Amino acid sequence: MSKVFGVGVDLVYEKEIAHWLDWSEERLKKTLHSKELEDLRSSKWSAEKLASRIAAKEAFYKASGISFKPNDLGVLSNPKGKPFFCFSEKIKSKMKNKKSHLSISHSLGCSIAFVVIEND
Repeated sequence: MSKVFGVGVDLVYEKEIAHWLDWSEERLKKTLHSKELEDLRSSKWSAEKLASRIAAKEAFYKASGISFKPNDLGVLSNPKGKPFFCFSEKIKSKMKNKKSHLSISHSLGCSIAFVVIEND
């Protein structure tokens, strides 16, 4: 039986980070995981999508207590749109025997992310 290790939630106003979409590739590399950069290049990201990624990273930090650089953690979606985390090796080693769950929602110019981390 698994036990909850941590819970995190974060809310980001899309208008506060919309200008990030105009950042240079070099600057984005410091904030986005390499898989997120691939996704950004292949599809036009909206402020909503970017805000949800930032909210998810902050919610993960709150749930896990793991310090990391923003580009160490990616937020992707499966073909059905379910979001999931993509970890760097640094985070992967600290998440051994743990499982993460992520939910994202958007409304009225806000993106919210909720994360639960369980011990395996």
